[in-house]
Amino acid sequence: MKKTTLSILALLALAACDPPRNRSDAGTPLDAFVVRNDAYVPPGTDAGTMTDAYVLPMMTDAYVPPMTDAARPDAFVAMADAYSVDAYVPRDAPFASTPCEQIAAVRATSGALSPAYPVTGAVVSYVMPVLPTGATDPRGVFVQCPGSAGPALFLAISPDDTTAFSTPPTVGQVVSFSVTGTADTTTSGGTGDQHRVTSITGWSVTGSGSIASEGVSAVAVPSMIDTYESELISLDAVIASSATAAGMGFTSFQITTPGVTTASTDFRLRMTTDVAASLGLVAGCTVHVEGTPLWRFTTAAQPSVWRASEITVGSCPSACTPASHLVINEMDYDQMGADTAEFVELHNPTASAIDLTGHVLVAVNGLAAGAVEYSRVTLSGSLAAGGYLLVTATGSTVPGATLTFPDTLQNGPDGFLLLGPGNTVVDAAMYEGVIASVTLTGGTVISVSESASVGTDPATADQGLGRTPNGCDRDTPGADWSVRTITPGAAN
Repeated sequence: MKKTTLSILALLALAACDPPRNRSDAGTPLDAFVVRNDAYVPPGTDAGTMTDAYVLPMMTDAYVPPMTDAARPDAFVAMADAYSVDAYVPRDAPFASTPCEQIAAVRATSGALSPAYPVTGAVVSYVMPVLPTGATDPRGVFVQCPGSAGPALFLAISPDDTTAFSTPPTVGQVVSFSVTGTADTTTSGGTGDQHRVTSITGWSVTGSGSIASEGVSAVAVPSMIDTYESELISLDAVIASSATAAGMGFTSFQITTPGVTTASTDFRLRMTTDVAASLGLVAGCTVHVEGTPLWRFTTAAQPSVWRASEITVGSCPSACTPASHLVINEMDYDQMGADTAEFVELHNPTASAIDLTGHVLVAVNGLAAGAVEYSRVTLSGSLAAGGYLLVTATGSTVPGATLTFPDTLQNGPDGFLLLGPGNTVVDAAMYEGVIASVTLTGGTVISVSESASVGTDPATADQGLGRTPNGCDRDTPGADWSVRTITPGAAN
């Protein structure tokens, strides 16, 4: 008799010579094998257990357990003729059944997934637009569990990738796909970073649906960032700081809400620099954000705006009239690579010429041990009503300058003091930190009333810091300055 035609009866008789040694977790014995297509298939055993399946090795009457692993299911298929066992092949591990469970399971993974993990019935909640030139953020697609509350995933894959997306992703599609790779961002050493899906397969659109934004105005969002990350949200907030660069092409503002009443760097409204410039936001403005995903940077929660239509500005502080004195009006102290376009712009916003005799512009080094002067230029002549005076740093290629610092400009926390005759403070602009007093060369200490930071230069080729609106000085640096496209020697 050929072994491939061994009858079930003969097999069971052979098994009776040496009863199977069973290790069922639930105590259910395994007492039979089924021969199917010349291969052994152990019968179903206790759901969720694993060491119940045994196979009969070739030419022996002893039962032995298959390869066992606590992470594997309870049944193995012996791919061989009759009872000549060549290999063990574990069944696929059971996957979560609902899209909410599936997304949560994917969020708990990291690295390559084999087998790929299926997500079925998720809804496309947001598709990122084309990002600013030079942006280091990945452009991607967000999917979420159906409903207004539920886990979400950021697919860090361009929506233009026709290999990943057989059908272009659009908001409202109900989709199925399998995740083959995930990763956390590494900006903080892999701890507390944004979770991203890096590769998928089998993208298909199975229907249509919608995701309602979840209101988080009353929620302590930073402490619940792991819960809300990548979910579609809405919130009402108050701008609580001046603009700060937030990655290439992006600007951010500290905000407060009913749920987060103290401003901090862990809770920021982030938007493209173009959107920020179009809004003219200053400290004290109220805003409503609707229908955008919650971004995160390490442990910081960052409600984000990629399109101007996603934010509505409510009230803002009263309009600013031009100052009645000479002002430091614009600056660009940091560019990518070598700083070759550094400048500081002075402006006369008054209706009369201003005599510059006895005026100096001092560059301030905000050392931890105390801020000190590190460079200066002496002004002379007069500045016409509405006029601009451009001061560049050594090595700068910005045209139109009439004065030059003998040094390059430092990147902060530092600042500038505009002093009149007798070292009177005409204006001050401190950046990337608070500087309340400055020790001049020679030992004179100058107190600075406008000691708060005006913001951070985003280090791009065409972005800097400027008074908004042009020539405005309410003695509130966070409200008077913003990140904006530079216009050296001309109105902001």
